[in-house]
Amino acid sequence: GQTAVRPPAGREQLQRLHPSSIFFELISHGRQFLVPAIFAFLGAAQGNWFWGVLALVSFGFSILGTIFKYFTLRYGIRDGELIVRHGLLFRQERTVPTRRIQNMDLVQNVLHRIFGVAEVKIETASGAEAEAVLRVLTKTQIESLRKQIFTSRRSVMPVGLTTEGVDGEQIQSPETGVWELEEETVSILKIP
Repeated sequence: GQTAVRPPAGREQLQRLHPSSIFFELISHGRQFLVPAIFAFLGAAQGNWFWGVLALVSFGFSILGTIFKYFTLRYGIRDGELIVRHGLLFRQERTVPTRRIQNMDLVQNVLHRIFGVAEVKIETASGAEAEAVLRVLTKTQIESLRKQIFTSRRSVMPVGLTTEGVDGEQIQSPETGVWELEEETVSILKIP
């Protein structure tokens, strides 16, 4: 019988997000602190500095958390899986098998376009939410990630089959490989 061909264990370094992700994350936090900032401003105008100090301390912790997340978040493709890892004391790791990735959704607002970056949402068929969100990557990083995903998927395709890859290129399956299928898919495809 045929067996799945797996690439050698990846030793690639996991990558960081683009440094502008700190800026975009802070903008997102700024929107969350808008209402507390208004109350702090109104309180300070009446001589009550408590709410102003509380808002500044909260926003300060938010800034530190954002910077900490930037320096600890890493992503990459290793052993046929997209890995997104962050945290130092409480490390969280999200893995998504590349064979299950169906879409890389790019989100760009005006500021993203100015900086030449985009937010990337990795989607599978298993849910309504994105499996992983990478904010913010350059177009070069996005294209590199897309190619790595398709290259990783190529190593587990059935013999003789082709599929459309990046920029319409045809991806040919390896000579001795087979697709890895989920159990639900296998039961649907069974021949009586």
